[in-house]
Amino acid sequence: MIVDPAWRELAHAVRRARRGARKQQSGAARITLDDGADVQPEAESIEAMQGAVARLGELRAQRKLTPGKVIIDSLPGCQPASRSAARRVAAEQDARAHRQDDCLPRQERHGDAVETPIGQRGRGSCIGA
Repeated sequence: MIVDPAWRELAHAVRRARRGARKQQSGAARITLDDGADVQPEAESIEAMQGAVARLGELRAQRKLTPGKVIIDSLPGCQPASRSAARRVAAEQDARAHRQDDCLPRQERHGDAVETPIGQRGRGSCIGA
């Protein structure tokens, strides 16, 4: 079971709508409390606030109807990992390990413990090594 991507998108939308509704409410309160405010801006801000709150309610209802978790096999476009994919990942990791080995000086690659002068330590055949 994993979190349904559609539910997750709805949860993000609810958070954004809640934030927008709070901003609309604070703006309406600021205009309402302003002493010299006209009726028209006050009415417009209250309408905008009501619209934001209504949109928030719609998103919450939609999120409630959407299942929160689903089985991964039920998602569209989801295919189980194949052996060839696992082999490809293993081959990439093996190639990365060999590239890292190539950066080491020859003595360290073959396990020979050779004392190198202090000024030359950590220098391999790769740039930046």
